[in-house]
Formats: sequence, C-alpha cells, structure tokens
Amino acid sequence: MPEAIPGGISGRRGISSINGDPVILAGYPIIYGNQSNPSKGTLVMARLLDAGRLGDLDQMLQLDASLIPYTPKTDSMSLSAEESGSAKKGAIIVHASGEDQLDGLAIIIGIENTPTFLLLRIDATRPMYQQVKSSIAIVGGAILFLSIVFVLAVQILLQGFILAPLSELDRGMKSIGEPGPFPSHPGDR
Repeated sequence: MPEAIPGGISGRRGISSINGDPVILAGYPIIYGNQSNPSKGTLVMARLLDAGRLGDLDQMLQLDASLIPYTPKTDSMSLSAEESGSAKKGAIIVHASGEDQLDGLAIIIGIENTPTFLLLRIDATRPMYQQVKSSIAIVGGAILFLSIVFVLAVQILLQGFILAPLSELDRGMKSIGEPGPFPSHPGDR
C-alpha cells in the first residue's frame, strides 16, 4: 500500500507509484467473517502499468507516450513555473519540438492527491505547420515572379509609348535648332 493516503483507499480509485512504477489502484469496501460478528475491510486491486500495457495505450492513442515519475526536478526540466501551476490544475501543456513534432505534457494527480507522474507524449506530427510553411513559400515565390513581370511590363510600356516618342521629339527639336543653309527666297521657307 502506498504511503500518505489519508483515510486509506477504501472506495477510491486512481493511479499511484510503487517503486517508481505506475500502478492503477482501486479499493473496494468488503464485509467478511461470520454473520454474527462481521468485520469490515478493503479489497485492494492493483494493476501494474508495465511497458506492454503502456505500449497498448500508445497503439490506441496512436502516439508515443511514456510515464515519468514526478519529482519537482522533473517538473522544472520540462515546464516553466506558470505551466507547472496550470498542469497541476489539469491543463495539458504543448510545446513545439522541432518543425514537425509536438510534445504534450500533463501532470497526473495520483490517488494520494499529489502529483504522481508527468505524462510525456512525443511524435505528434504537425502536418498543418508543414503545409502552411510550404504555402507561404509558394505565395512568396509567386509574388516575386509577378513583381518581376510587372516591372518588365511597365518598362516596355514606358519605352514604347512615352520615352520613344519623347526621344523622337527631342531629336526633331534639336534638328530645328541646328545652324544650316538658309533658303535664298522668302517663299522657300
């Protein structure tokens, strides 16, 4: 029986740690002995969550999950003080672990009403993140391509419709202003 369970385990169910291993405990009140002088007791059922059972949970959840015995040191390595407070109240804390993975952390409060385990789930892929990232790259490339096409089109249109006629006009005005032979008769002008 784990220590520090006030009032015993009768009528209670929950998870605990025995020698660092996760155990599911349930206590059932029973009456035993003869009918004239019955005695009351508690039938305690324990189920060890060994690696095989945790593997079954992993398969059902389709995630890699592992139970780590809770210590304040384990908590401080994984969670900030604010996150730890939230996790002790039942929140699941999610951290990005690389570009395509998430880690979910939750503190499991045991049958003793104290933090018992830190549930660590790994390898939850982030397909949306990868899709958004590739979409941003595609949109960025499209904007760059369209910008280059726009600049070239504006350059061609400016050259053809504005700069070329102004150049011709400039050449014509320069030719008018050049000194040259004057006609000898006033009507030849």
